[in-house]
This record gives sequence, C-alpha cells and structure tokens, in this order.
Amino acid sequence: MADSSLTGALTGDSSDQLMPKINLFPSSSSSASDASVDLIRKLQVQHDIDINIKGLQKDLHEERLKQLREDLKTIESTNWRYPSVDKLIGLN
Repeated sequence: MADSSLTGALTGDSSDQLMPKINLFPSSSSSASDASVDLIRKLQVQHDIDINIKGLQKDLHEERLKQLREDLKTIESTNWRYPSVDKLIGLN
C-alpha cells in the first residue's frame, strides 16, 4: 500500500506543499509489496539530487563567466599601460 504523501508526489495532487514529505526510513515491518515504494523513494531522492547538482553547476558556470568578464574589462582598461607584444617582438 502506497504512502499518501508519496502518491501525492507522483500524481501532483499535493497543492499545499512544493515538495511533499517522504518517509525515507520506513519501519522494519515493510513487506515485499513495499519494495516498489522503496524503489520509488530512492529514485525520487536521486532525481532531486541530480536536479540540485545541475542547478549548482549552472550557477557556478555563470559565476565563472561573470569573473571572466570582469577580468577582461580590467585587462582592456589597463591595456594602454603596456607595449603590444607585436611591437616587442619586432612585427610592428
């Protein structure tokens, strides 16, 4: 028999919560029919972890791009201080 919070999570019937609470550690009296519920719970947890990791990776990537843009602006603003490489090696 499926837990009502799990059923709400699967069908989308949980309108009062963004993420329904799922009992990750059921009592020791679980039977063979609860094996599928346990599998669904494990898959849900893994899915949530994967989504959070992807979001974190995206945020970190955006931060790296922001830092690179700031570094480029700094380099461009101080470029006048230094002679060009082409001039130093005699190409210009």
